[in-house]
Amino acid sequence: MGMNGIMLNQWQALGHPEPEYDNDRSRKTFEIRLPLAKEQVTGEVTPPVTPPVKRLIDLLGEKGKLGAGAIREALGLKYTNIDVD
Repeated sequence: MGMNGIMLNQWQALGHPEPEYDNDRSRKTFEIRLPLAKEQVTGEVTPPVTPPVKRLIDLLGEKGKLGAGAIREALGLKYTNIDVD
């Protein structure tokens, strides 16, 4: 059994739902989403969540999946490209 199998077994042994997989072979990318069990999603935000993070959580809860540009626009953020050497 490979590392993925061991991780999956441990994940499920903790009572979590099975991960969701998405493999895009044309772009050579993949995603693994680890869903939360329904009893883990409370809608409550516990400290130390800062106000900007709370705004982001509320936005994603309201709108669902958004790209980076849409998030910046909705939160009134400006994009600055800074080169770091």
